[in-house]
Amino acid sequence: MRKLGARTGKKRSHSQCEFCRERVGTYDYDKDTIDKDIFRRHANCHCTLTYYPGNGKKQDAWSKVWSDVDKDGKIEERKNEALNLAMAKKRGKKIYITDQAIEKVPFVEIPGYSQEENKRIQEAHKVLLRDAQQNNQSNEVMHITTEGKPVVVYGDQVSVDINKSVQARYLINSSPDRSLTILHNHPGGSSFSANDVQTFMSHDSVKTLTIVTNQGKVMYLTKTDRFDKNSARDLSRDVSLDKDMDKYLVSVIKAMYNAGVRYILR
Repeated sequence: MRKLGARTGKKRSHSQCEFCRERVGTYDYDKDTIDKDIFRRHANCHCTLTYYPGNGKKQDAWSKVWSDVDKDGKIEERKNEALNLAMAKKRGKKIYITDQAIEKVPFVEIPGYSQEENKRIQEAHKVLLRDAQQNNQSNEVMHITTEGKPVVVYGDQVSVDINKSVQARYLINSSPDRSLTILHNHPGGSSFSANDVQTFMSHDSVKTLTIVTNQGKVMYLTKTDRFDKNSARDLSRDVSLDKDMDKYLVSVIKAMYNAGVRYILR
């Protein structure tokens, strides 16, 4: 995991450093396939690059010093591993996108958007499904909205990874708070995954995350003007882990209502 260093007026490694922002993210480590570019640093770089092997330890990738993952980090690590495994099993068989599914994508009133903006999101969902149908074998596709063409990231049947695209990674790490709408499809028709909720919560630039299933159903998570990130995290951590991961994630999302999150699920 690479994170930005603290802001400083004398160093390049702060929140406005494009070199660092292009390399921020969480990556699966495989020495043969990992993008070596994430290991590059400039002079006076204050970024951190940390390796988490999943055994309760972590290593600074530059100093090679090992240390223990803190208690909260261990809890989150175990939760995410369990959630991701369970969600992968429950996403179901891929449904191939049909022209009829694209045409029936509904208009949804997402809070914080004008009627015209919501109409554009409806059309953007149709464009995304057409993209997945024609260019990605009905697998997952992510469109990140910009003033021009969306930034597109292609995934597989069960996931799509922002970190695979330098452009997407830079956009999500450099955009103003609550300025981005991220659209993606779920081939198996499932609701929000643990990775979805993590993306929504971890990036201040994300205002809204939507799902349009391959059958044309729309779900969303959105941050209102009264959204409080710390409160949302506290409320989500108070939810007890459930063997039914779908039920658990629904409970987490509903708990964040009092922190300014609005949603439509299933």
